[in-house]
Amino acid sequence: VRAFGAPCGSALLALTGVCRGLGDAKSPFYASVLATIVNIVLDPLLIFNLGWGCGGAAAATVIAQACGAMLLVFGLSGARGRGELGTSSGGFRWQVLVRVLRNFMVTAGVMIARNWGKVFCFTFMARQAALQGPVVAAAHGLVFQLGFATSQVAESLATSTQVLIAQALRAIKDTSAVYQFAPLPPRTAARWIVRRGLQLGLVMSLALSGLTYLGQGRILGALTSDAAVQAACTAVMPVVLLCQIFKALAYPMNGSLMGALDWAFSAVVLWTAG
Repeated sequence: VRAFGAPCGSALLALTGVCRGLGDAKSPFYASVLATIVNIVLDPLLIFNLGWGCGGAAAATVIAQACGAMLLVFGLSGARGRGELGTSSGGFRWQVLVRVLRNFMVTAGVMIARNWGKVFCFTFMARQAALQGPVVAAAHGLVFQLGFATSQVAESLATSTQVLIAQALRAIKDTSAVYQFAPLPPRTAARWIVRRGLQLGLVMSLALSGLTYLGQGRILGALTSDAAVQAACTAVMPVVLLCQIFKALAYPMNGSLMGALDWAFSAVVLWTAG
């Protein structure tokens, strides 16, 4: 279900990139909140009330992503009606948005392949953990969610990097575009953004991994009461936290790729890592 729902996730990702390229970080935030609320409401309904099980959880996620994408579409349409996407001072025009979306449709296959790669990797690893027994499966699910939660803090770096790199690249192509780094040349600013994103990602990842390692006893105790699962999690925790450092570094780089609309390379990197 998640694999066939990949177009919804891809559309949400592309529209988020358009909004961030315009310097609008609020609309993607609202879309994310809406998708989260829809997911929370639909999960128990589809999983338990309708008895769909894991398929219900996947369907809830797909529907939530579709709702988030629709909110961004309506937001961009409303901005067009208010004239916010086309100004006499050389601002962004609706025709540019249409061209960007048309280009996205051309590369939609790449984005769907990218999402399939992520789903395949997560599903394969969960299956391998399940084959090792309930303790390993439970430990895998726990450390996966813990690592996901801590690494999501670095998502702010990806958002900031994506918005700023898009503005810098736009200034390279259009000298009349709004540019926040003047008098610094746009190309120099783009390199500076990538370097600062990596530096901040490294500092943040080291801090998060260090705090998680020091407090792993309390954290694991709050998440599970099973001694065997706690022991399994403790055994792999150093490796998990080391991976978190690389993940936090990957977020600003991924933001740079998304800001530059380099979907193909992002997909290749994800499949290679998987």
